Amino acid sequence: MTLTPSVEDAAVPPPPGRGRLPGWLTELGRPGARGTLARQALIDSAGNGIALGLLTLFLVGPAGLTKAEVAGCLTLAAAGGLLATLPARRLMPRIGARRYAIGSNLIRAVLIGVLPFTSGVVPIGALLILNGVAEAGRYAMYQVIIAEAVPDEARTEVLGIRRALGNLGFTAAAGLSAVAIAGGGRSAFQAAFLFDVLTFLVSAALVARIEAGLPGTAPPAATTRHGALGDVRYMTLTGLRSVCGIVASGVLTVGLPLWVVTETEAPRWIAGLLLGVNTLLVVLFQVAISARVTNLAAARRALLVSCALTCVGMAGFALASHVGAGTAALLLCAGTALVGFGEMADTASWWVISFDLAPVDRRAEYLTTFDMSTPATEIAGPTAMVLVVAAGSTGWVAFGALVLASGLFSALLLRHETAPGKDTASA
Repeated sequence: MTLTPSVEDAAVPPPPGRGRLPGWLTELGRPGARGTLARQALIDSAGNGIALGLLTLFLVGPAGLTKAEVAGCLTLAAAGGLLATLPARRLMPRIGARRYAIGSNLIRAVLIGVLPFTSGVVPIGALLILNGVAEAGRYAMYQVIIAEAVPDEARTEVLGIRRALGNLGFTAAAGLSAVAIAGGGRSAFQAAFLFDVLTFLVSAALVARIEAGLPGTAPPAATTRHGALGDVRYMTLTGLRSVCGIVASGVLTVGLPLWVVTETEAPRWIAGLLLGVNTLLVVLFQVAISARVTNLAAARRALLVSCALTCVGMAGFALASHVGAGTAALLLCAGTALVGFGEMADTASWWVISFDLAPVDRRAEYLTTFDMSTPATEIAGPTAMVLVVAAGSTGWVAFGALVLASGLFSALLLRHETAPGKDTASA
């Protein structure tokens, strides 16, 4: 079934297929649901960027937690988010993705607002776990909202625009985080976290403005006892996505910095540069890549390309430990670029796969179930990267081979999806 766009979105044509590098920025000023979704993505990512950038420093600094306590709290928070996806997959279809998103933002605003005024490992751990629970299904709820608000053919492009704007938001958050870090005291962190609270409130207000229940949108079906959990192919793909997702959740933030500092002769400062390169690539190219992945057949091809690029990039990381400083720096930059393009193709592929394989009348349930892969990678990613680095060059080659194998198996499960007409969600 094809969803009917809102009047505003129908009146404003999407940007042309080429020359879109400056075009997606104009999405912020666009009327209708697409513009609202773009502004919400920028504001939401700025708030989340501040929280992610300052949380660990706050916990080991003003909050006075040990490193072991911080690791335990963050792991429990991720585990809480993983377990919470089970009830979330039933709750979201019942109350609607828009109400779910508003409630999630408001609850998290309260929790983050209390956090910088709290002391003690138990109260802080409880707040972080509750925040993880409130965040469950976060990516799924926005996919469902987008499906209800924009035409099917523009959905992947809108998701790509949101990711590009999200990276801009994270970049802006880095500057505010630096101010809080420079301040050093609890009051500076409190001010930064209160700004995060404001972004949650604004985000909730923007979501509330998005029109829900558009004509042509199928009503949610009753959730059966097993539902998506009983869909063997969908759950297998969810598990495979968790393997691929470690690339996004752990390589650039944990594995590569450790590798640069401990196993290569490249200058240490290049670790920060590599993360910046990845951010810039996403800002420049995510929208263009996403616009080309519009159905399951295209997603299957993009997934294979993604895993191949990632595998070659990992080989570059492995070689960097066997050469001099200059060559190592070049290999690390080239590997980061390959992994970055692979990650962008991977992200666009899984947006389409998770959405188009979900029955039209049970998208919220299926997408929330698929969202289990996100906290799973957040739990497994850092540990996996530590093991990869500990194994040396062999670890990077083995991990690259694992990602490639996951992509090949996923493509095998999608081998019959060769024509847009077979896409479940648009049939």
